[in-house]
Amino acid sequence: MCHYAFHDMRMASKGLGARSGLDRGSVVLALAAVLVATSGSSAVAGRSTPFNYCADQNAVFRHPRPFVGISDLAVQEGSEGYRNCSLGRMAATGLGYFRGFLAWQSVEPEPSHYNVSVYDAFVADLARHHMKLLAVLAGAPKWRSTAPSRGALAGQYPPASPAQFAYFASLMVMRYGPGGAFWRANPTLPYYPVRAWQVWNEPDLPESWEPHPNMSAYDRLLRAASTAIKGIDSHAIVVTAGMPFFGNSDETHFISNMYRYGARGFFDVLAIHAYSATVAQAEQRLWTARRLMDQFGDRSKPLWVTEFGWAGGDPDGFITNFKRQRASVTAFFRFARRNRGRLLLREAFWFGWQDHQFGPGAASWWGYHLGLFTIAGRPKPALAAMSAAARQLDR
Repeated sequence: MCHYAFHDMRMASKGLGARSGLDRGSVVLALAAVLVATSGSSAVAGRSTPFNYCADQNAVFRHPRPFVGISDLAVQEGSEGYRNCSLGRMAATGLGYFRGFLAWQSVEPEPSHYNVSVYDAFVADLARHHMKLLAVLAGAPKWRSTAPSRGALAGQYPPASPAQFAYFASLMVMRYGPGGAFWRANPTLPYYPVRAWQVWNEPDLPESWEPHPNMSAYDRLLRAASTAIKGIDSHAIVVTAGMPFFGNSDETHFISNMYRYGARGFFDVLAIHAYSATVAQAEQRLWTARRLMDQFGDRSKPLWVTEFGWAGGDPDGFITNFKRQRASVTAFFRFARRNRGRLLLREAFWFGWQDHQFGPGAASWWGYHLGLFTIAGRPKPALAAMSAAARQLDR
């Protein structure tokens, strides 16, 4: 659904193509304040049952192989209290995998000055909850990107040098991967090193690969990053950027070109973003991706869905109500349970955790209503459906 403009950590709206004018930090602080205010009194929509958002803040995920994951940048960037309340509730719900973003410009805030510890607190909090991290490597400092030197808005211009991006990737693997410096410095933490690395996010959309998508250029980035990652951790899982079967672009064409440019030997998992108006359309998109993989000789390679979701809120073209959102969650995971063997479907990450309006435009836009919690911090019925699915699939 959403991609992140890493240069200023603002979110951009798919389809609308508009970037938020809001400061990301203020959004996160506002969300945290709402949750603190409502943690003792919120309820499932339409009911008055007391609900304590932070009741499970110390919960840990208890299955060694999670299937159901979650992604929400507001949780990653939130205060320690808000993040731990959220992660604890995720673990208690059965969500054992978190898809988080490691942004190059945050690691290199000034030319040749690296802060490799910038994500330490986030990684530590995940480890305390026994949750795995799918680390998305993306973004580039403007001086290392293809952005024009003048007149360009902050956005997602790709790196000018794949080799420099690969160096950033290697720093992250050496820090957070197996045996990494972070784990050596924190021997008392539960040991949950990052083993899966996703290279970029949605390069088939112009908002994520400005000024226009270029799969040949993405192939070069993937090759360089994969080589660097595998050079440090030969058992690492390299995941392609999630590409949405959504919008005006021909995702079948983009994935086919990725293979034709020779990317096959440089990734272990193909990722797609299965947003759709109906569950049946999402199912079809998974089958299409599987057929493409088989066609290009990747019959034994897994498929991951690294973003998907149905909105529950005010109606527009992609929005449903609370009841139908819950029904969509149930139906999708029923399909996944029955077909994950034939699809080689290994992981599925819901987007996102809580509703929030992160930019301009109508409050009814579907992208603001994908959460399992309302803006006021109240759980939607889809949360219980997600938990039930996770109990069946996280084995």
